[in-house]
Amino acid sequence: MLNAQTPVYYQVSPKSDIALEWRAPIGSTLSVSLYSNNERIKDYVFTATAEQALFDRLITETTERQTLPTAEKRYLAIPDNVNQIKIEAEDAMVKLQARSPTFNYLNHRCDPVCDPESPIYQGIDAWFSQKADNHYLFHTQKQIASVRLFEAPPEVPELLPQYRSKDLDQLLAVSDIALVPIEQAYFDNSVPQMEFEYRQVTKSALFKLGKATSYPSSVIVKQKRKPTLFEVPLNSLQIEELANTQALFINQGLPRTVRKIRLYKVAKTTPLTVAVSENNLQPNALVVKVFSAEPQAEITVATTLDSTKVITPSDEYTILAKHFVLHLNPAQTRMFFNPNHTELYEYPSITLPLFQDLTSPKTMTLRFSHDVWISVLEEHEQPDATLNWWQDETP
Repeated sequence: MLNAQTPVYYQVSPKSDIALEWRAPIGSTLSVSLYSNNERIKDYVFTATAEQALFDRLITETTERQTLPTAEKRYLAIPDNVNQIKIEAEDAMVKLQARSPTFNYLNHRCDPVCDPESPIYQGIDAWFSQKADNHYLFHTQKQIASVRLFEAPPEVPELLPQYRSKDLDQLLAVSDIALVPIEQAYFDNSVPQMEFEYRQVTKSALFKLGKATSYPSSVIVKQKRKPTLFEVPLNSLQIEELANTQALFINQGLPRTVRKIRLYKVAKTTPLTVAVSENNLQPNALVVKVFSAEPQAEITVATTLDSTKVITPSDEYTILAKHFVLHLNPAQTRMFFNPNHTELYEYPSITLPLFQDLTSPKTMTLRFSHDVWISVLEEHEQPDATLNWWQDETP
């Protein structure tokens, strides 16, 4: 807890990244100075703009909960000649975290959510809290605070994200089609039905359906023998083709519960490098959906982003190297058009944010521990003007 008489000093590693968080009265200033062997190199001044926190509380020695300002944060890349930071403020609470920009962040993904108490699911955090050089002074003067963090309820976004699947035909030789459940956000109730979205119908009701849409109606047939799934136009479907039928799906009417998506096969020995931006349009995030034809206990995915980052302070931070361990939920099986694999096992999807601290994101490289089937999606704020049926999927 800083005051006019007590600045805080931190030792930092050159070429590391820092995350500086503060809580201060609105309008007050925070001065950050970078030093190289006691020589001042650079100064930054930040002005507090946050109002009182609605949920977080300061915990006093008597366990009383007091209100305090909302936390604000800035990220900064440390130059290679800087090894100390000094922070000054008349009235502020500060916390400093650091990481190596090349450090590999590790995260487990489970569906349902992993048990955080289980030692199996321990990951490697992105950021590590730093102890001040003059920590003992703050300790003796009782200027170290404890803050209880309470998670705010999720906000309904003003603009619903739009997803566009990447066409990987030029990168991967094998692709196929699967049926997956439509998962719609609780606040999204205005999405029109698309021709690649289907509902299940009975055999008796199928042939009573007329032309109810402007696009040709198709029927997906699930049967006992191979191929277990096939698609045929409704107007050319013959009754003889339904002798071994287990289920029928048609792209008419409501409610539509499954979506047809295109998947690509990736070998475990082959890294896949995809362009981040196409047509000079940078997405907000890349989403990787992972499936396996054989149930694996877990699948590891390494992601590496090739990009240049800003060197000035930023309120956003993109981690360039990540490592995920995806755990199987045996109940998440999906129908597959591939005649050799009648079912796919779906693993938790991976979302890779691309924040504004990137100046020119180029490519994303993906490495998998097993042979997998994937779909890579771009998240945008605005929908694409032209969409193919496989280019409007949701994670």
